[in-house]
Amino acid sequence: MPRLGVIGQVGREVFRAAAIAAEPPVLLPIAQAQFPTGNILFSPPPGQDAPKNARGAGRRRPEKICPKPISILETPVSSSPDTTKAWPTILTPVDARGLTIASHPTFLIYIPETTARTLEFALVDITKQGEQTVYQMQMPIYQKPGIVRISVPETIPDLEVGKEYEWYVTLACKNEQSDPNDYLIKGKIQRQLMAKDITYRSQKISLEEIQHYGKNGLWFDVSAALALLRRTQPQDPAVKSLWVQLLRDVDLEELSDFAVLN
Repeated sequence: MPRLGVIGQVGREVFRAAAIAAEPPVLLPIAQAQFPTGNILFSPPPGQDAPKNARGAGRRRPEKICPKPISILETPVSSSPDTTKAWPTILTPVDARGLTIASHPTFLIYIPETTARTLEFALVDITKQGEQTVYQMQMPIYQKPGIVRISVPETIPDLEVGKEYEWYVTLACKNEQSDPNDYLIKGKIQRQLMAKDITYRSQKISLEEIQHYGKNGLWFDVSAALALLRRTQPQDPAVKSLWVQLLRDVDLEELSDFAVLN
């Protein structure tokens, strides 16, 4: 599995800027009455496990978390190891796999209160010859818990249709760069061809398209669109309802009140 300690300071800044800047700038407004509250927003594709409780499975979070000082351990959010809020968690379906029709997808990671200094990300192509890193970046961890977005920049070659990639998130607990003792989370992503009735638009998106992504099992597309809406329209009640429902559909509703930080 990849370790990113070899990335230099200049490279880290370039990667960080690209990851934060790659976002759709314009979104179509959503009216409260458009969204039927309580409806399932995301349906896993055929053959993928239906949502279920995954806290004991260790699929979307590391086996351990960075040691915390007493002041943090005493806070309600981090005091119980059984709560999702205490753990770094990748926002994915329960089995940590997801589909996209985007050539340059966006990944979402929840970071709790932690003593870790750095988050490291790698997107990897697993071949018969071994691992080939498609994209890697490193960014400092925010001073408050929340959800971060990492977008693959347009300068990286398109993901191949039909190929499953692995992606890794590591928290560097002691230093600015990770080492083999740090804790790692792994997910999988596969790009698919767009169906004839799906139009992918990175500049504008409607509620109808968000729902269409969800019902077609396109996790990374529906989650990226709604995360950007939460970032740009955090007070919109319709956006909040959609976001809560999406995370409820994959048993991550506990994280729905946290801000999207970038």
